[in-house]
Amino acid sequence: MFVFIMFFALFCNMIKRLFSFVYAFSVGLTMAFGQQADYGKLSPWVQDIVAEQCERPPQRVPGRAAKPVDNRRLTAFVRLTDSLSVSAFADNDCRSLARLGDVHIVSIPLGRLAALSLHPDVVRIEARQGSSIMLDVTPGFANALPAYAGTNLPQAYTGKDVVMGIMDIGFDLTHPTFFDASGTDYRIKALWDQLTTDTVGSRFTVGNDYVGRDCLLAYGHSRDGLDQTHGTHTTGIAAGSGYTTPYRGVAYESDICLVANATGENARLIDSADIYKYTLATDVLGFKYIFDYAKAVGKPCVISFSEGSPQDFRGDDLLYYYMLRKLVGPGRIIVSSAGNNALNNGYISKPLGVKSRGAVLRSDRQNAKLTLRTAGSVTLRLVVVGEATADTIAFSSADVRSRPASVLRDSLPLPGGQLVLSARGYRNVYDSTQTVVDVELTRPGNFNANPYITVEMVGDNAQSELYAAGMRGTHFKNLEGIDGLDGAENTHNLNSPSTSPDVICVGATSHVSSYINMYGHLRTVDFGANGLRSAYSSQGPTYYGRVKPDVVAPGTNIASAYNSFYYESHPDAYDNKYNVKTTVDFQGRTYPWSYNSGTSMASPVVGGAVALWLQAKPDLTPREVMTLLKRTCTHPDPSLTYPNNAYGRGAIDVYAGLLDLLGLTGVKGLSGHQPAGARIGVDTEGVLTIRLDASASHPFTVQVFSVSGAKLLSATMPAGLTAYRVSLAGLPRGVYAVQLNGEKSIKGSSLVRR
Repeated sequence: MFVFIMFFALFCNMIKRLFSFVYAFSVGLTMAFGQQADYGKLSPWVQDIVAEQCERPPQRVPGRAAKPVDNRRLTAFVRLTDSLSVSAFADNDCRSLARLGDVHIVSIPLGRLAALSLHPDVVRIEARQGSSIMLDVTPGFANALPAYAGTNLPQAYTGKDVVMGIMDIGFDLTHPTFFDASGTDYRIKALWDQLTTDTVGSRFTVGNDYVGRDCLLAYGHSRDGLDQTHGTHTTGIAAGSGYTTPYRGVAYESDICLVANATGENARLIDSADIYKYTLATDVLGFKYIFDYAKAVGKPCVISFSEGSPQDFRGDDLLYYYMLRKLVGPGRIIVSSAGNNALNNGYISKPLGVKSRGAVLRSDRQNAKLTLRTAGSVTLRLVVVGEATADTIAFSSADVRSRPASVLRDSLPLPGGQLVLSARGYRNVYDSTQTVVDVELTRPGNFNANPYITVEMVGDNAQSELYAAGMRGTHFKNLEGIDGLDGAENTHNLNSPSTSPDVICVGATSHVSSYINMYGHLRTVDFGANGLRSAYSSQGPTYYGRVKPDVVAPGTNIASAYNSFYYESHPDAYDNKYNVKTTVDFQGRTYPWSYNSGTSMASPVVGGAVALWLQAKPDLTPREVMTLLKRTCTHPDPSLTYPNNAYGRGAIDVYAGLLDLLGLTGVKGLSGHQPAGARIGVDTEGVLTIRLDASASHPFTVQVFSVSGAKLLSATMPAGLTAYRVSLAGLPRGVYAVQLNGEKSIKGSSLVRR
């Protein structure tokens, strides 16, 4: 037996050496005669990078000057056969920046990508760029919007001892809303600015971090802070104290940890030599930075992420989603905005047995992108419709797949130029029985101009779908009454990473359609009302068929902190002239609060709510949050069944979630909602305080319950007053439920902490 084991070990060692020799030999050939690569291991965007690298002259060709290896670096996900066997990285001048399971985040020289793909230990290399903020053009309703106004959150839960993480752009680190309400205690604990050029001594592949009050306040704002303000607004919604204004965030006593990342809006700040360092893998490093901070200080953490990028069938997000799944868990939760893609139609379905289905293609740009998914062969037909012509391009999905490299190109004459088409076919990464064709179109002017172009799926032997979500501005317009050209819908338009099963996807609702700005002018921003889904809020399902969003929250006309550095640098900007609600002077600067709309605003509402829930249950998991939402969300549209692809499980109810977590939903005599006209708290002397919006017309009762449901106290309050005090002497420190039973406005319960 011993001899056999020794022989087997020697055999395995020989095989390993053989693989190493073959790999080294192949790399030598690659370096000597030009690049080769295992494209099957590369995600599509990485394939394009490698293809460009392969066009570079080889390093050593007699009689020709060698072109050096491209040492610009790509931040990418790399899956290995053995996560601890990192010889592939050492052999190719790569650096592992993080590892979760068998996937590493790696810094890779572009010139070594091809060689790395040939290594036998490498299974997949994945990366892409493309995130944008989810800003279109809170709490207080359903127990959420009044909370955001700082008037009706239960006093017992404020986010204390929870880390509220935000990854975004445009942070004003000096804004008074990031202090406590007195302007004394500073609550931002750390920032990793991935775009800063202050990188001397940095431990990061991009940027640097700033930790502690003095360092953060001296830095002032993220590098993009003179031109961006999105992150200041979203952080204020999730965690702002409001300072002296009523615009208080949901988790207003939470600790704040920030990451300033790269998006399409601030990419101009990135040196061209560093552009490949900024990918979705870099974003995952940002998520990990926040969770690592929370772990270091021993606190639970929720991250709100109000950015996203289009879904795809290529597999650009496979390792991205794997890493997100590994990051979250007990006390570690990510919420993300659904997207603002529902104002236009971007999806057409042609069922099996239907001959054709299509619409007019529209875009305010000269480029448009479409994605066709089909379970069988179908023809995609584009018709240029003019006064004297109806020229056509038609090709089948099978035809595309049969072409070299599965690429088809065609064109048609147009006034002033040509309509140019490029189509690439491949198998659906989520269902290998389906063919997917990505179509890129270019024309003179834009796709809103005449002659207009119709696009149709033709063929009754296949169930097929067409998507226009790959490029901002691309959409479909129905020709009502024309059979076959009226099939477009505004669904299937969610953004990634909210489409991940491990991320809580947040859509937006609208409660008010106008507001009065600081100059007294009425501003109308109408995306709906009455707590229904905002017209812009993206709808599911996901590309792989999952019902999303998971929950909705207020997102339209939300007032929150705005970046004072942006306000100062752009005094004539539209948002600074028309959207500002109020300003406050603090430590020699003027700080604005302003209105914004979008699922960007809804995500931090839910993020703040989850922070309160984590305060009540620090080991809360993403799955438990999903279950809690199912039990406690309200249903804005009673005509629908829930969950659905417009509202998910429904509209978040922060207070109902707390009652459920504490096991108080079944307590007899305890309301599941807070009183609309009363504010309940405990003062510094431990006395229960009740403040009414208007004098009580009739006597009312006050009851105090323990979290186990036992009634501890009952008292009757006289009519005619607006303020009441009830002694809690004799009760130990802890959380209690208080029930008011009176007229409609003072009937309900709240949670207090003595």
